[in-house]
Amino acid sequence: MKPTEQRKAYLVLTLVGFLETLAFSIVHPVLPLYVESFGVSYEKVGLLFSAYSLTWAALQVYTGYLADRFGRKRVALIGFALYSIFALLNYTARSFTQLFLFRILQGVGLGLLGPSVLGLVAGFGEKGKSFAFYRAANGAGDVLGPMIGGLIGNYSLRQPFLLSAFATFLAGVTLLGTKEVKAAESKVRFFRAVSGLLRNRAFLLLCMAGFLAELGYASFTIAIPMAGKSFGLSPSQIGTVLSSYSLSFALFQVPVGVYAERAGKRRLVVSASFLSALLFLGLYMATGFLPMILLMALLGITLGAIFIQSTALAAEVVAAEARAMYLAFFDAVIDLSFVVMPLIVGFVAGFGESLPFLVCALFLAGAGLLFRLKRI
Repeated sequence: MKPTEQRKAYLVLTLVGFLETLAFSIVHPVLPLYVESFGVSYEKVGLLFSAYSLTWAALQVYTGYLADRFGRKRVALIGFALYSIFALLNYTARSFTQLFLFRILQGVGLGLLGPSVLGLVAGFGEKGKSFAFYRAANGAGDVLGPMIGGLIGNYSLRQPFLLSAFATFLAGVTLLGTKEVKAAESKVRFFRAVSGLLRNRAFLLLCMAGFLAELGYASFTIAIPMAGKSFGLSPSQIGTVLSSYSLSFALFQVPVGVYAERAGKRRLVVSASFLSALLFLGLYMATGFLPMILLMALLGITLGAIFIQSTALAAEVVAAEARAMYLAFFDAVIDLSFVVMPLIVGFVAGFGESLPFLVCALFLAGAGLLFRLKRI
C-alpha cells in the first residue's frame, strides 16, 4: 500500500471507529429513562438491556465466520445498515413491545458489524498501529457520545436515537471508502473452524491473559465509586476519576501503537501488565481525589495498551482467512470479565472498599506471566 493510500486508510479507520462508538454510546444516558417512559417495571428495563447484549454476544463468533467467508466489508455494511435502521425505529417506537423487538434486531446489526470491522482492522500490515488508531477513535467516541446524548436528552429522550441512526449511517458510508485487504476465502465449515480455534494453543493463551487483564478494567464502574465514597469523594469527583481513564486512553493509544510496532507487541504487553499491577497497588493505597485521577490516567495508557496490543497479537497468531471469527472469540472471552468481575468486587469489597484493587493487581501480574510464555 502506497504512503498516501495508507494515510487515507488510517483516516477512514479512525472515522469509522469514532462514529460507530459515538452511535452506540450517545443513547446510554437516556435509554433506561426512555424504556421507563413506556410505563414498565425496572425488571423489564433490565430485560431489554440483557436481551440486546445477549443477542450480539451470542452471534459474534458465527458472524465473524460469515465475514471471513463472504467478505468482511460486505458483512460490516449490512450490520451498519441494520443498526441504523433499527436505531431509527427505536426513535419511532410507540410501545415497550416495539422497542424490545427493535432493540433485539439492532443487536443483530451489532453482532454483524463488530467482528467484521475487527477483521478489517486486522488486515493492515502493522496491526499494533491499526488497532491503536481504531481503539483510540472508539475511546474518543465513548467520551463524547454520553456527553452529547445527555445534553440532548434534557430536551427529548427520543432525539439521541435519531442521532445514533445518523452517526451509524455515516460510519457505513465512511466504510465504503476503505479497501478490504483480501485474504484467501475460507472454505472450512463453521464447526470445523471452531474446532481449529480450540486447538490453537497460542491463541487460547492470549485469550486467557487478555481475560485476566480485562478483569481490572471491568472492576472500575463498581470499585472506583465504592472506594471513592469511602473516603469522601462526591459523585462529580468520582465521575472525573472514571473519565480520566477514557481521556488518556483516547490520547495515548496511537503513539503507544506506533511504539509497539518498533519495540515488539509482546514485550510491551508484558511490561504494561506488570506496570498496571503496580498502579492497582497504588489505587489500593490511595486515599484522595488527585492520586486517583493520576493513577487512573496512567491505567488508561497501560491497560489500554494491553487491550489493544493483545488483540493485535491475537490477529497475528491466526490464519488471515479466519481473523474475524478468531477476534470475535477473543472479544467474547475477555467480555466475560464484565460478568465475573462485578461478583468478585461485590464479595471482596465486603472486607474493605479498596481491597478489589489488590485483587486486580494479582490478576494483572498473572496476565503478565501468561503473556511472557514463549508459546505466545
